[in-house]
Amino acid sequence: MQVEMCVQPALRPCYYKGRKAVFHQWSLFSNIIPPSPMVGGHGGGVVSGTMAIIETADGTVLEVYPTDIQFADPGYISEVWNNQRIRPMKEEGDPDETVQT
Repeated sequence: MQVEMCVQPALRPCYYKGRKAVFHQWSLFSNIIPPSPMVGGHGGGVVSGTMAIIETADGTVLEVYPTDIQFADPGYISEVWNNQRIRPMKEEGDPDETVQT
């Protein structure tokens, strides 16, 4: 008997410039900047950052800045963070003690 298994990540709905889209994943970019040939110019380096890969309703795939999207599923945030305790409640004891759940 052969068993097949397919794992697919859940896609999150979002908005990009007021248009409906679906968030796929985060992407990292990195660009090498050569040193300036000018006397006293910058010494060069690396510029890097994070981008969001999204798909619009018409099927266009875009790489956009994270600040340009707004996630449309606030339930996802509360579902994740409500299950994690960051600091103890006041009646549980000293607020300086860390609580492990």
